[in-house]
Amino acid sequence: IILENPMQLYRVTVEVTDINDNAPMFSKSEMRFEINEMSLAGARFILERAIDHDVGRNGLQSYSLEPTDNFVLKFQNLPDGNKAVEMVLQTPLDREKKDHISLLLTAFDGGEPQMSGTIKIHITVLDANDNAPVCSQSVYKTSIPENSPKGTVLTTVSASDADQGSNGRISFFISSTADKAGEIFEIDPDAGVVKLIGGIDYEISKYYQIDVQARDEGGHTDSCKIIVDVIDTNDNNPTINIISKSSQISEDSKSGTVLAILNIQDVDSNESGKVNCHLNENVPFIIQSSPDGFYSLVTDSNLDRERESEYNISVTCTDEGVPSLSSSVTLSLQISDVNDNAPVFDKSFYQASVQENNTPGLSIFTVRARDADFNQNARVSYILEDSLVNGVPVFSLVSVSADSGVIHAVRSFDYEQIKDFQFRIKAQDGGSPPLSSNVSVKITIQDQNDNAPQVLYPVHSALGQVSYSVPEEMAKGSLVGNIAQDLGLDLKRLKSGKARIYTGDSAEYIELSKERGVLLIKEKIDRETLCGQTTPCALHFQITLENPMEFYSITVAIVDVNDNAPVFPVKEIKFDISESSPTGAKFVLETAVDDDVGFNSVQTYSLHPADYFILKTQDMPDGSKNVEMILQKPLDREKQEHISLLLTAVDGGDPQMSGTIPIIITIEDANDNAPACFLPVYKTSVAENSPKGTVLTTVQASDADQGQNGKIEYHISKFSGGTTNLFEIDRNEGVLRLSGDIDYERVKHYQIDVQARDPGRHSDTCKVIVDVVDVNDNKPVINIMSKSNTLSEDSKPDTVVTMLNVQDSDSGENGK
Repeated sequence: IILENPMQLYRVTVEVTDINDNAPMFSKSEMRFEINEMSLAGARFILERAIDHDVGRNGLQSYSLEPTDNFVLKFQNLPDGNKAVEMVLQTPLDREKKDHISLLLTAFDGGEPQMSGTIKIHITVLDANDNAPVCSQSVYKTSIPENSPKGTVLTTVSASDADQGSNGRISFFISSTADKAGEIFEIDPDAGVVKLIGGIDYEISKYYQIDVQARDEGGHTDSCKIIVDVIDTNDNNPTINIISKSSQISEDSKSGTVLAILNIQDVDSNESGKVNCHLNENVPFIIQSSPDGFYSLVTDSNLDRERESEYNISVTCTDEGVPSLSSSVTLSLQISDVNDNAPVFDKSFYQASVQENNTPGLSIFTVRARDADFNQNARVSYILEDSLVNGVPVFSLVSVSADSGVIHAVRSFDYEQIKDFQFRIKAQDGGSPPLSSNVSVKITIQDQNDNAPQVLYPVHSALGQVSYSVPEEMAKGSLVGNIAQDLGLDLKRLKSGKARIYTGDSAEYIELSKERGVLLIKEKIDRETLCGQTTPCALHFQITLENPMEFYSITVAIVDVNDNAPVFPVKEIKFDISESSPTGAKFVLETAVDDDVGFNSVQTYSLHPADYFILKTQDMPDGSKNVEMILQKPLDREKQEHISLLLTAVDGGDPQMSGTIPIIITIEDANDNAPACFLPVYKTSVAENSPKGTVLTTVQASDADQGQNGKIEYHISKFSGGTTNLFEIDRNEGVLRLSGDIDYERVKHYQIDVQARDPGRHSDTCKVIVDVVDVNDNKPVINIMSKSNTLSEDSKPDTVVTMLNVQDSDSGENGK
């Protein structure tokens, strides 16, 4: 307060006391964040501060956040007395459970009554590749006829992935298998449609197991299996093998005599493999079957060479498939003659006359007899039967030619002595025993058998079976068994019956020693070459004997020995596995192949070391094992980038054998680390009126992730008040520059909130405190508060003439 005459100055201070008449307010109606679900606990997110125009206790005092399931608040006092508010993640996020979170941030003052203001926080949880695909089914079953054309669709494999977008994109692959399923089948990597690309044959393999791997772009996998049953079609004709046959049979053979033994096989299954055999019509033979595929061709009625001397027997075998297939073979059979017909004379009585005084040796006439038999049995000899004519032996009167039946006069007859006489001639054949007939004539003839007789006995079929068991790899010449003793045969029978082994089309591994009556190893037997994985493994062959025909089935079981170690089909297994893979994630491993069978084959697998993974094995329908590697402990690429494991397959033989394969795992980076600022607070200063572009400082941060995941961008927080118009930061380099005009007289310091953010939205924040340095850019300002226009000449010294207010808004020396 200024008074004049005399001029006086009084200073008055009026203190305005604040009342709580302003509620805290936010400059925006809502805040939005996009936060990766892999963000780590402790990740911080700067929130917008509320403004309260009141001061002191009536000003902004505290904040609250609801709900607090995932986030809590953290405060930091700023140099200007305000509070910086950060939202800190305390519970991991899971987009698959909750992809949006709504929070309410409330700012409270300390007045009475207390006032508050709120702002909504909307959080979108961004997807991370933290879920493995899950196959819709663990096992798919389908069937396909053999010989189906390439491109035939078998089934469609489906899988789901709880992740979003590219993280949930699934590709399907067929794992390499011992039965080379990958060369026969293919799968569409996107659609999962499984198609046939190779030839399949039921007789080679009756089913296939296809291991399918569903894999997402993060390397997470699940596996399923497709069991493909091959349906047999009737594509094989019956095969007829003649094991033994007779080319000739006696006409007096009894019904049921064995003529031939056939082995008939059809490799098709079920009805298509059932075979029915029949013979051509009007033949006195039938075909009889046995359960093991052997057929006997036997006589069904009496034979008569004189009626039919030769037969061409057609054996036709037809399967029961649709359409049916058949094969046939023709056997030629000669009917050998037996002496079952006696000679028969042309006439029942012969009569001739001769003039007396005939010349001795005169041919009187000829008798003739015929025999229906063949060769020696049909050769007729004529014999003059002994008798007396008038007391004189008949052979002194006449003779008969044994071959021609011509009757000759032995002497001249004297009519006055013998007018007529009768005698008998016998016709006898050459059979054994001979048959004959006689006739009353002047002479008689009969056939004589001048060839050694041939006796044919019926053929008997003795069906028997003997089984032996020998280990594989026995040396050549090793004893299999005493076949003569086991069949009850003596060595003479083996030799006389021309005993021989019949193996069909298969190789002969066993030989028969007829001298010793034993079976011996002819060639060393490798069970794996002979039978592969088929069990049991056995050699089946027959021993046949002749005169009479006998037939025995022999089975030699080949016992496996542990002569093969487990072998993996590839040299190493490589996996690229994301470090974000959840525990329980499965990875299908290559299985070992062991040519041995049973307990000698692969029994167990082991994995070393077992720090991160354990093994899970599953027995398959074919007796093999499916092996999966299960993640039991989270991976961390930042601690260990590569893992080397050793998978060992062990068989159950004695001595035990094993095979190994290295597993090389590259851990792929996941965005699971937030950037970390080098300093929580940077301090710098800049002179007011500095030109735009002036560099203030460089903010730096690091990220333990790799590549794109570790790329950091810098941003000035939009909640940093009006600093975004005055400062700018290079988002890649972190260089902070002046972009506006600053005036010390208006603002003496600034706080800039800088956010370091990676592509996964993980972030860290730091603060840059900028002190504005004053420069002498303001002139003093003189204000005349009061002045006297006149002054008495008798005014005393120190009389106030004028009152001035002089101000300089600069500071320090500049403001003095």
